[in-house]
Amino acid sequence: MAWEWSHTEEAYANARANLATLTEEQLIEARVSYQLAQLEKQGASTERLEMASLECYEILREYVHDFGREHLEAKVWEHMRVNRTCDNGGHNAWVDTEGYITVPFSLVAKEEA
Repeated sequence: MAWEWSHTEEAYANARANLATLTEEQLIEARVSYQLAQLEKQGASTERLEMASLECYEILREYVHDFGREHLEAKVWEHMRVNRTCDNGGHNAWVDTEGYITVPFSLVAKEEA
């Protein structure tokens, strides 16, 4: 189960900052999940979704190489702000569409990351 965000601006800023604690692969996986969810809404077949998944991973790796990790974090954050989903209790924001990747709304110290 999931909840919708209902936090302070400070909590949102913390969650955004905590994206920096994730690996590049986690960020790419999250972005791919949003792309695939969009294709699924458009009625894409399972075969098309599988092909798109591979294509998305490749394109996003090139994107990070060309534009930097910060741009990918910003794109993921945009999706997070639209979906506004967190775990039960509201402690962790979902980074991907299913909640497999999360970041806390409390600021994570650099040493903990």
